[in-house]
Amino acid sequence: MPCSPRALLAVCGLTLCACEGQVLDTESGPEQVPGDELAGSASPLVSHTSYYHWGNRSDWNAPQFEHCSPALVQLLGYLQAHWGGTYLGCEGDRTVKNGSSTNMSSHAWGAALDYNSGSWSTNYGPIASFLIAHSQELGINTIHDYRFVNGRGRMWKPNLGWVPANIGGPGIWMHIEVRPDAYFDGRSVDEKLGAAAAPAPPSPAAALGMPADFDFTFDATFYLQANPDVAAAYGAANTQGALQHWLQFGLREGRQGSAMFNGNFYLATHPDVAAWSGDRAGIGAGIHYDTWGVDEGRAGAPNFDVRYYLATYPDLAVALGGSTRVAAFHYARYGLAEGRRASPAFDPRFYLQANPDVAQVFGAENYRSALLHWLTFGRAEGRRGAP
Repeated sequence: MPCSPRALLAVCGLTLCACEGQVLDTESGPEQVPGDELAGSASPLVSHTSYYHWGNRSDWNAPQFEHCSPALVQLLGYLQAHWGGTYLGCEGDRTVKNGSSTNMSSHAWGAALDYNSGSWSTNYGPIASFLIAHSQELGINTIHDYRFVNGRGRMWKPNLGWVPANIGGPGIWMHIEVRPDAYFDGRSVDEKLGAAAAPAPPSPAAALGMPADFDFTFDATFYLQANPDVAAAYGAANTQGALQHWLQFGLREGRQGSAMFNGNFYLATHPDVAAWSGDRAGIGAGIHYDTWGVDEGRAGAPNFDVRYYLATYPDLAVALGGSTRVAAFHYARYGLAEGRRASPAFDPRFYLQANPDVAQVFGAENYRSALLHWLTFGRAEGRRGAP
């Protein structure tokens, strides 16, 4: 069946996936994910409110707990209005193991909300900071991190701040609990924060029009332009053919799938990812980069190192809230076309100035074509990509 590269490399990575006849088994991936982008991204602020353990109660099946907490319903609406994201569930009869006993999850009382903004840096950047800063007014009891780092997850407790915790398993979402005293408070978030509180500004991702399902590993138009032999064989406008070629051949051949990602470069630059990918090689690299690597700020291609990009343009880093995921999107949609440099190896402005024959063919400010020429011909011809 036809599907997007993200569907193959990310969503289907949970079990088995068939896409254009390709089958991928990623079920055996590791529990631990390299890197930790949380450090320094969210405030360690603590309050004097004590942590409340919902599992100590036994009235989970009482009628008043049949549905999700009114406070969490209001919070979900606020989060989605300001940061987008996906609702992953609230109430339900769930159990969690605690040693030899079985305790009820806070979801059983409808006291916990699972939410995914689509980005780790957004979840644990502006969203976590917002929830922590207003934990008293919003009645926040705890925030769980479902991403393993050094073999463990972590959680924020109002009286402790961020602490390690053996919680759940790898995933891209956050778990938000409400305190019992705030459970039935159905006032809007704005009311709780006070009438004078200004609404939160749109997130950088929303301001840039970044789709929640934006794919960082593959851009069919870019791929066809960077690989004239593929365009000749499949058709210059055949996006499905381009995807099929990339999955079947291009990844293994080291062909760059987008302006931000080259599988061979990614594996060679990040040996921990290569070890994690095993015999999946390029497919594993794509899964890792799209799911974790972007948020970890890993260099994805010879011409793209997102941390270099943000360091080179500090004003842009401020405007984007320091989010490496949003910065990667900015480069793909705007930065490259503006001639911005995103790695020590390639400067599009320098390349056109140093190669007047390329500038004459493509235009003195056609920076996207400058990159395509360097990737396709320039490097092989010994042309320098940067000063």
